[in-house]
Amino acid sequence: MSDEAGLPIAARFARAVRTVAAVPKDRVADTGSYKYRYTDLSDVLRVVKTALELHNLVLVQPVHTDTDKMLVVDTCVYDLDTGESLCFPGIGVPVKSD
Repeated sequence: MSDEAGLPIAARFARAVRTVAAVPKDRVADTGSYKYRYTDLSDVLRVVKTALELHNLVLVQPVHTDTDKMLVVDTCVYDLDTGESLCFPGIGVPVKSD
């Protein structure tokens, strides 16, 4: 168990979020008429997951369809010490049926 065992998951999550480092915009996209710098999503997830792991938390993003047949990606954080979870519902995106 981590040294934060006994703290509510929301408190542990808040502590983890405070340790998330800025992710550099180290990728370059060239549209032909202009260039811009961006951060790759996999780099963002790596930084976030590392910060959560330091607090014995894990991130999962289950995908499902809601009652309106919209595709939704939720974001859930699980406490490995207690089994508690925090889930943040995603925004529904229409799914083509073709």
